[in-house]
Amino acid sequence: MMAQQKIQSLDFFTRHLYEKIVRDLMAVDHWDAASGALVIDPDVFDVKSQVWLREASYPRQAKPSAQEAHKAFLGVLSLSEDKKTSLVTIAIKHQSPVVAQAWVELIIAAV
Repeated sequence: MMAQQKIQSLDFFTRHLYEKIVRDLMAVDHWDAASGALVIDPDVFDVKSQVWLREASYPRQAKPSAQEAHKAFLGVLSLSEDKKTSLVTIAIKHQSPVVAQAWVELIIAAV
């Protein structure tokens, strides 16, 4: 229960995940299964210059804030606990299974 609350907290997200996952959380257009590559929406993020381009009106900025990204993260995060063993299962829904696995590994390492 404590680990689940920690993983879902804005503080945990900001400290351990935000900078590492914000682009792949907020700027992905789709995943190309044939090449295994993420396709980033060029209207949202310029991969070459590493600059956020999305149009956002105040108080939002081009780069999603930690709070905005955290809300999106909670939408793709799934946690469940086996009552008998207290084993917590972590799942991430993402267009790319590789990204989903990497995020689960980041979460586990940070906990």
